[in-house]
Amino acid sequence: MSTTQATIRSINLVFVWLVTLFLCLTVISLWVINRLDRQVEVVIHDHYTKIDLMGSQLKMARERSLAIQNMLLVKDPFALDQLLMDMGTVMANYFANRERLLSMPLSLRERELLERQHTQTLNTGRVQSQISELLLGEEFAAAYTLFWQQSLPSQERAMALMEEFIALQRQLISEVAESMRSQIMTATIELLLLLASGILSSIALALWVTKHLKLEINRRDQFEQELEQRVAERTRELDFLASHDTLTALPNRSMFTTYVTQRLSHLQRKGGSAALFFLDLDGFKAVNDNYGHQAGDRVLLEIANRLKAMIRSEDMVSRLGGDEFTLFVADISKEDRAALTVAKKILAVINRPICLEEQGIACQVGVSIGIAYYPHNGATFDDILTSADNMMYDAKKGGKNQIIEAI
Repeated sequence: MSTTQATIRSINLVFVWLVTLFLCLTVISLWVINRLDRQVEVVIHDHYTKIDLMGSQLKMARERSLAIQNMLLVKDPFALDQLLMDMGTVMANYFANRERLLSMPLSLRERELLERQHTQTLNTGRVQSQISELLLGEEFAAAYTLFWQQSLPSQERAMALMEEFIALQRQLISEVAESMRSQIMTATIELLLLLASGILSSIALALWVTKHLKLEINRRDQFEQELEQRVAERTRELDFLASHDTLTALPNRSMFTTYVTQRLSHLQRKGGSAALFFLDLDGFKAVNDNYGHQAGDRVLLEIANRLKAMIRSEDMVSRLGGDEFTLFVADISKEDRAALTVAKKILAVINRPICLEEQGIACQVGVSIGIAYYPHNGATFDDILTSADNMMYDAKKGGKNQIIEAI
């Protein structure tokens, strides 16, 4: 064998060895990327499942709280029994969801959060059970006091822990995505170094691999963008659910409390007055009884839309739960009588018939309205809300579908 032939053979062997090494490293790198892809999808799926399960827990906590509030308003023993059965169903679903969560891979931090949330939820459940027993014993005043002083704060603490668990899942998803980007970048750098150390004979192959690697990187970038978009959309959905009523899309009690507290703080610094309206529908139970809960939901949604259409952008209307609504109007005082004008408009708007297309009929409900003023009837949100609530009950006792102002 000549020297030339030996050299050619050696070059061919080196070329084959380099190509084989390059192919092996390329295959290994692509396998690693693919494995990381599968792993991150599994991990992210687990985190989203945990978010969905805890989101269900959060929703059930609100349903149980609403059921307790409804029990405070309902005096019919049969209705109380039904609400107790509904609460039992919610609690059974809660334990089923908790078992699913506990069966999933959990870090020490996640388990610690779940245990704290579960302990708080059980404490809330015990207080709610005491309220139920008081209601069944017709000790309504004691039940009402226990709800506001213990049950509601305890429920809010449990829900805060649920929201903390959801926030932790979002953080873990972000960390997984960041780790994935880092590992993909490492694999990319290794391939680029391999290309830099290749010989001329492997350029064509290197260019081909580079082209396909870029396609893989672009796919991963697109995947990450889609993942971030999904996380952002899910975050917005959860934030909206946490601050708004799911049926009417009105602000819920939590958001209304925060908003009014901030406005009152501003009024205390700058000076001014405001009015809080407490609305409770009259005849709504008859709609539910006669036409079903779907018709009742249709009535609540129509009332919410009418209220939203008549308020100013700087005011806020919310649904506290059941058939109770509240409205906060700033820059209005007891002396100028403007609140009465607003309340009369509300009365007229709500008294208009509501068309129930599914049943092919029109129904009509009334509303009892209580009005309290800041600072005339209190300096804090709880003070004026309680005052307006009392006035609403006086309106109901006095014949319903009327307006009563706090003295």
